Amino acid sequence: MNKHFFYLILLFCISSCQPITKKMMNIEGVVSSEYNGQIIYLVPRPHPTPETVDSAYIVNGTFSFSIPADSAIYDIVISRRANAPIQRLLIVAEEGTLHTTIGMNSSSTGTPLNNQLQHWKEQMESAGEKAALLSQKINKNKKDNTITAILRGQRDSIYESFGDSTFCFIKQNLNPLGGYLFMTLEHMFNEQQANDLKKTWNRKMETRTMRKQIDSIFVSLFFIACWIFFFYFYPYHLHYKEQITLCVLQPDFLQTYLQKPAFLTEICGDYLTQFFLWTGGGSSILTLTFMLTWLGFRIALLKTGISSHTSLWALLPIVAEWALSCHLEYPLSMSLGLMCSVWAFLLSILSTSTRMREILHVIMLTILYCAIGAHFFAYVILVVVYECKHFNNYKLSFFLLLISLFIPIGGSYFYFLTPRQSYFYPLISGYMLRQPFVFLLTEGFLLLSLLPALIFRQV
Repeated sequence: MNKHFFYLILLFCISSCQPITKKMMNIEGVVSSEYNGQIIYLVPRPHPTPETVDSAYIVNGTFSFSIPADSAIYDIVISRRANAPIQRLLIVAEEGTLHTTIGMNSSSTGTPLNNQLQHWKEQMESAGEKAALLSQKINKNKKDNTITAILRGQRDSIYESFGDSTFCFIKQNLNPLGGYLFMTLEHMFNEQQANDLKKTWNRKMETRTMRKQIDSIFVSLFFIACWIFFFYFYPYHLHYKEQITLCVLQPDFLQTYLQKPAFLTEICGDYLTQFFLWTGGGSSILTLTFMLTWLGFRIALLKTGISSHTSLWALLPIVAEWALSCHLEYPLSMSLGLMCSVWAFLLSILSTSTRMREILHVIMLTILYCAIGAHFFAYVILVVVYECKHFNNYKLSFFLLLISLFIPIGGSYFYFLTPRQSYFYPLISGYMLRQPFVFLLTEGFLLLSLLPALIFRQV
């Protein structure tokens, strides 16, 4: 085999096998050992359900949780059966290790935002204690209006000071934590402060909406440019593709497709290539194929946890496929194979059962290689990232990578291809492309589009 081919496959394996560091938060809690055997609950806010509540037993006065660092809000509470005078503790799921002490005055420390939240909690408790003392003095001096008025003024000043600090804390944290605190404490703000927070939040939402609109406009212009390019600047290349492609809808002829991998996309691709001869036919078919593929990639990226500029990241594999489609002998069946690959991935992750997904992935890999050929590697990449990021299932990911490398070798014996040809089919070395492994450019751009899920923290 060509040594460059081995290098590229090796690079693909190394990049795909890299451990995906999922941002996690480890909660290490301490509580009185008298509650050993009781259950500590981690309750998501503001809308908990039985399925989203986590729990742990108290062992030797300690407990622990490990959760995704996704900025979600949680309460740490003890089981009601313990009948314990323990204060619930509000925390934020932030990357790092959080050390908590659960008791009559619960506290936490360890991550930046939780440290700020703890400082705000201490301010709240201090203000509450001072206000309670003043309330007691007011009750003792009910008959003296002058002293009562002075004490009430001091108490109101404490409330106002704490309200101002809470206002600043929320304004600095326009995130799930700030939103939750505003939702629960809105009554303590005056009209001006409430309006200010709402306006600031609305501006942030407007900015986010504007970014999405700009992304949508860019994507629309991209596909318009794609159609114009193939219609005005590349029509004769598409006509050439039509001339070198033959498709006869006869049983004997169609049976020949079953003798090689990618039988499904080859039949569909060769049939649709006939319409490249029509005015605007080729540009419309290619643009529509790219649009459906982009839509699939966009949904797939959202499933892997990419929420910022998802539409733009999803364009990267399409850019690669556009460039490859400019080659005179790069068949439509390859682009259709990429489209089938991403939608097959979305179909396979509908199952919530880990065992069922494992079985589906193995079956799907075999079916995809037979049905679409070389671009089944795109399915492998999406599955590996998804399983590692959401389920830390590295063993399954490694197993699927091995399967994806051995399936073409097995196919080479079944389809009477050389091992090298089996990795590229329906591309044919020397006939279609001098270096057919260039199709992995699309897989490389797909890996690039998944970088936000692997590296960057989503906002």
